[in-house]
Amino acid sequence: MADIIKVDFLSTSHQERLDLIERCKQYPIKFLAEKVETHEEFQLALQEGFSYFQGYFFCKPLMLSSKTLPEYKMNHMQILQEINKPELEFNTIESIIKRDVSLSYKLLKFINSPLFGFRNRISSLRQALTLLGQKEVAKWISIIALKNVADDKPGELILSSLIRARFAESLASGKVLQQKINNAFLMGMFSHIDALLDRPLPEILEEISLDEEIKHALLETGNNRLFLLYQLIKSYEEADWETHSLYVSKIGIKEKDVLQAYRESLSWAHDLLLIS
Repeated sequence: MADIIKVDFLSTSHQERLDLIERCKQYPIKFLAEKVETHEEFQLALQEGFSYFQGYFFCKPLMLSSKTLPEYKMNHMQILQEINKPELEFNTIESIIKRDVSLSYKLLKFINSPLFGFRNRISSLRQALTLLGQKEVAKWISIIALKNVADDKPGELILSSLIRARFAESLASGKVLQQKINNAFLMGMFSHIDALLDRPLPEILEEISLDEEIKHALLETGNNRLFLLYQLIKSYEEADWETHSLYVSKIGIKEKDVLQAYRESLSWAHDLLLIS
């Protein structure tokens, strides 16, 4: 039996959902409410016993292009900009971390968690860079900075960003997109940045040094492999199975691999938030 059951919140009644959850109570099953569109629906889903949530409610930006960010958010946006530059070097990473002591602490906390499974404790940035490499360390710094930017937003929004990032990375690790793993992760992670900052996506992407392929995928202005992957992920979340099947076929990924990657991504993202 599946360990996660997705339930369309819009097409089921309150009683139907309660009955389903009650029938499955004896099994180790988690429930995901999809198509949660309002705060009231989110609260109701929580009361009914859902553990995971998807829907436009979490991802809707206010679109205030003139919004002034608090200084601490601007600092973390600057970190996101610098850490994702293609020519990133060790000295740059080191100087970025020295600017914010909490970055170093949180980075080492992540790296020493069960998510990585190192037998010996990592006690310095230099050790982390040696073991993980610059791209992986930069990825984790990006996660920390993005979480700090999202500190006044619903937790489900950053959770969705992390799920998408891991989901995209897992799908890209197959033969089809193997050279795009890091780009796939960043694409997923930045896919809700407009809702996190309440600003138009094109405006934000102008300020962040991301690969053009990532930007085209997020803006839906291109037809590259990352764009196809992004559409696959969105259609899966929305339970748009006709569109989803189209992109599964275009990319050449097996449906069972998509399901497995999604389940693992849910678990990974929740574990990560528990650590932080």
